[in-house]
Amino acid sequence: MQVSQEKSYFVMRKSSTGVQRQVWTSPSSGDAYCGVCLRGRVRNAVGSKCSDCGSEVTREFAVVSGGVQRPGFSAIRVERKKQEKARAAAAARSGNLLIMKAS
Repeated sequence: MQVSQEKSYFVMRKSSTGVQRQVWTSPSSGDAYCGVCLRGRVRNAVGSKCSDCGSEVTREFAVVSGGVQRPGFSAIRVERKKQEKARAAAAARSGNLLIMKAS
């Protein structure tokens, strides 16, 4: 049985410019900082405001781990298909080139 772990993220918005960025959390101290100016400390709660730039925490969303586990080779297979498609497109384009031969 797999236990899903939920991780919460918070989004800040500066009302004067409309800029939205994610709250930055320090990996060493665990303190949360304004995502817009990266200076002011904020609480991880909707409605919290940055004292430096006035941005406000507007949203909280959670990412839950889980779902279908994909085998490791599936990423390689997807990349290989992209490369084959790009090669086919390049080959199709090269058919339109004039070839000059030196005589």
